[in-house]
Amino acid sequence: MSTFTASGAKNPKKQEYFERLRNLIGSHSQIMIVEADNVGSKQMADVRFALRDRATILMGKNTMIKTCLRAMVEERPELESLIELVKDNIGMVFCNEEPAAIRKTILEFRVPAPAKQGSLAPCDVYIPPGPTGMDPGQTSFFQQLGIPTKIVKGQIEIQNEVHIVSVGERVSASQAVLLSKLSINPFSYGLKTVSVWDNGSSYPASVLDISQEDVETALKTAINLVAQTSLGALYPTKCSAPHSILNAFRQCAGVGIATDFIFPQIEALKKALDNPDAFAPTAAVAAPAAAAPAATAAAESEAESEDDDMGFGLFD
Repeated sequence: MSTFTASGAKNPKKQEYFERLRNLIGSHSQIMIVEADNVGSKQMADVRFALRDRATILMGKNTMIKTCLRAMVEERPELESLIELVKDNIGMVFCNEEPAAIRKTILEFRVPAPAKQGSLAPCDVYIPPGPTGMDPGQTSFFQQLGIPTKIVKGQIEIQNEVHIVSVGERVSASQAVLLSKLSINPFSYGLKTVSVWDNGSSYPASVLDISQEDVETALKTAINLVAQTSLGALYPTKCSAPHSILNAFRQCAGVGIATDFIFPQIEALKKALDNPDAFAPTAAVAAPAAAAPAATAAAESEAESEDDDMGFGLFD
């Protein structure tokens, strides 16, 4: 506690921030590291309100966050891995709930945004084919970008879909102006989860995209591969044991059927093979029972047909 007091003795707000960060780390088992580039205050307020009673968002300068964490490393060494995640324009989302559910709520508040000159494209941008609503005098924008067009009914029309901006590239002035004239807002901004810290271990946010079904499918595939390898190598394992036992039973059953060696598990099968007629009455009774409704329906149909042909025509 004295470390925090010394660090922020001349700044009560900094001391308050340190205490809050310390309490949040102590009361939450998981921390989501989120990027906050191009996120407005209104957007941030909406996210905070949506996560009320579920998670707490804490923003701040990286130097302040690192100072607080380093002061806590002595009593909690696992925080050393959290310090490494504090870089760029980030914030922390403290939660005890599943991070995937929290991230889903955060993603609901992404807002569309125009492509500004000089900004890095977070995704590929395409312009769809068709009329643009622009007059022929503005073809220079398309010519500078090498976009093939034609004039149809007094307006410029794009002939084919055009890949105008690639992910990671900076948007040029011509690209920004053209997208603006076409009323295309290709980007969206919001809090972006980059990693998750969980009780001393960290993993990238892409892990949150893995569902329970994906884990089960991967596990079943791995078990099948181990079983196949074990059977092929004649090396018994827990995965191959059920298959080995089943194969052994089949071989024993084959020996029992071919000889007079009988054991309880194949008694019913042996009796059926030795005396198939004993099981025939059951099938014979079932067949007439199933055929009876069909025969009755056929008789009724035949009777109706005879009634219709008794010589009393409609126009007699």
